[in-house]
Amino acid sequence: MLGQLKIPGIPTTEEEGRANFKLDTEKSFALLVITPIHAVSDDGETDYIDVNETIEIEPYPNPYGFGGMWGHGWHKPEEEKKVIADFHHWADPWVERGLTRMEIKHAPKETRYVLTEAQRQEQINRLHRQSSGKAKVTPGQQALI
Repeated sequence: MLGQLKIPGIPTTEEEGRANFKLDTEKSFALLVITPIHAVSDDGETDYIDVNETIEIEPYPNPYGFGGMWGHGWHKPEEEKKVIADFHHWADPWVERGLTRMEIKHAPKETRYVLTEAQRQEQINRLHRQSSGKAKVTPGQQALI
C-alpha cells in the first residue's frame, strides 16, 4: 500500500521516471512508407496503396511502456489522408518528447500481377494435397530413420 500513497510535493516513481526520460534521438524513429499499387489479374485491374509503418522508441523499457509499433496494410487510394492522420496520431506524442527522425515516404508506383480468387484457392488446394500425400512416420519407424 505504501507504493500507492501520494505525498504532496514529492513525485511518484512514475512521475520522476517520465520527468527524467531522455529519448535516444539516434536510435528512435518513425517511418511511414506509402506505395501506390496497380494490381492486374485475369479478373481485371484495381488500384490500392500498400502501407508500412514503423515507430521505434529507444531506450526501452521506458516510463511510457512503448518500445515500438509496426504495421502493414492495404487501403483504397482515397484513404491515404486517413492513413497519414493515423500515423501522426501515434508519432506526434513522441515528437513532443524529442523524436527528431520522423518521415513519410511515397514510393514509386508498382504494378503487381496477382492471382484471381479461384487461382489462389487452387494453389492452396494443391499445397494441401502435396502436404497430405507425404507418408506419416510412426514411432516405430522413427528409429529406422
